[in-house]
Amino acid sequence: MVLPVLDGAAHLAEAIGSILAQTFDDLELIVADDGSDDASREIAAGFAARDARVRPIALVRDPAALSGARADNAAVGEARGDFVARMDQDDVAHPDRLAAQIALMEAEGLDVCGAQAMCCGDRDDPIWFPERHDAVLCELVFRPAMVHASQTTRAELRRAAPLDPAIVAEDYEWQTRMAGRLKFGNASQTLVRYRIHAAQGSQVRRAQMLRDWSRFRFRYFFERFPEAGLEDFRAVNLVATRGAIGSADALERAGAWLARLAAPDDPRLKARMARRWADACERATVDIGPRSRLAVRYREAIGAC
Repeated sequence: MVLPVLDGAAHLAEAIGSILAQTFDDLELIVADDGSDDASREIAAGFAARDARVRPIALVRDPAALSGARADNAAVGEARGDFVARMDQDDVAHPDRLAAQIALMEAEGLDVCGAQAMCCGDRDDPIWFPERHDAVLCELVFRPAMVHASQTTRAELRRAAPLDPAIVAEDYEWQTRMAGRLKFGNASQTLVRYRIHAAQGSQVRRAQMLRDWSRFRFRYFFERFPEAGLEDFRAVNLVATRGAIGSADALERAGAWLARLAAPDDPRLKARMARRWADACERATVDIGPRSRLAVRYREAIGAC
């Protein structure tokens, strides 16, 4: 288990405690401090003094670091197990997280495994992710396929493909980069509590994160669909970014792609794509008219949600 930390004292003890309470207890926890100015190092050292499974490492702070990728990569380099599981400093793992994920990876031959998540903190609602690889590939067009703090990967594969420390959205970049090379899946159980708060990196650097998402969505979309045109991507990207579609042609194009991406036999993925279609129609600035094909599709999408 790797846990990158930067000024995470507020929630770090709870995060570490949730790992040490795992039912799968044959683990090591590498806490990689990225140059904290608060009590994070002391908290990690206190756990290490009481539990030999905790191994803190300390890095000199790099003001240019945009995410936990640098500390994550350093921790992965120290890992000795067959699997590398990511944990974040402000999240909480269910006691069965590792046991459930490793069992699923072995049973399904997965290289990367996430899980369902529940928000906590400023928001309290579930975050759904598709379970099967083919559905994960479709959902990746729009967003990360798993909460980073739920990601468990076969160690040799993770070492061969480090995170990019030069970007904010390192999880989405890695997932879209590796999706065509590895087998992904998500456990059906809710195994992580994902904390939402104003000080978390994804909120502080949200504008840059969203720009990164669009950039890596572009790369992934054309790697996956090389026959597509730029107008296809623009339509899909407007759906993903919740932008306003301004022409009937673009709205038709978006609907056709959503139908294509809903193709895997996954009812919840189909419902998610239908919801995206309904939202796109709601935000569209073009008058679709009550009897048009678009209006029919809109009503069908609402009915499917």
